[in-house]
Amino acid sequence: MVKPHVLLLPGPTQGHVIPAIELGQRLIKQGSKVTLINTEATHKVITMNWLENDGCEDLMVSIPDGLEPWEDRNEFGKLMESMEKSMPTKLEQLIETINKQDVNKVTCLIVDFWMSWSLRVAKNKGIGRVTFFPASTATQATMLSIPKLIDDGFINKNGKPRSSEMIRLTEGMPPLKPENLLWLRFIDSTRNEVHFRNHVRLIESTKITEWFICNSSIELEPAAFSLLPELLPVGPLLASNRLADQAGHFWAEDL
Repeated sequence: MVKPHVLLLPGPTQGHVIPAIELGQRLIKQGSKVTLINTEATHKVITMNWLENDGCEDLMVSIPDGLEPWEDRNEFGKLMESMEKSMPTKLEQLIETINKQDVNKVTCLIVDFWMSWSLRVAKNKGIGRVTFFPASTATQATMLSIPKLIDDGFINKNGKPRSSEMIRLTEGMPPLKPENLLWLRFIDSTRNEVHFRNHVRLIESTKITEWFICNSSIELEPAAFSLLPELLPVGPLLASNRLADQAGHFWAEDL
């Protein structure tokens, strides 16, 4: 029997890969074929640190991120730009190879928000386009509110706070200190601006998605979901929810 074939493309950090693995397991139980696509660097880390054979490694493939092996992948802005520049062609070639060799043709691409540039590839190939948010809905609401935060005068066009005024996206969500905005986590202001520009570009990329799914539930974050009614909750994606062990910790810590 021919199955729907879903490609999953997570971001290249532990907190993004593990939820993607869990999502893949759920889709397999629903009768889909799943191929998880990692960068070569991420794939190497996973295969070196896999704690228990859970069958997932047989579902994984990898494509290069565009950086040389010795280059620092902790330079997240540089890594993001390299992936966006070099991976679309490789992803397109992978889809073509799968469709030639597998009776289960690729029907859908589920991409991590951080990899949403790849939605253009899916659109060009005529396959389904889904954006996956592996973090909390509150985090996604903050990122997707960037245009409104600029319009309301909380931040400038480079993502810098205009004042120390607390930010409350909606009633029911706790206020946020401007200096705690996600893209301001670096000490170096230049890196902060690069990170912010990446956010803005990725938000623009998601405009061609067909579905948004997130690793949370309405019961956990009702206020955040009220801001983003288009989000479809599919979480929390925990191994314990399918009576299994966690895949393990592939990195000492996230980037």
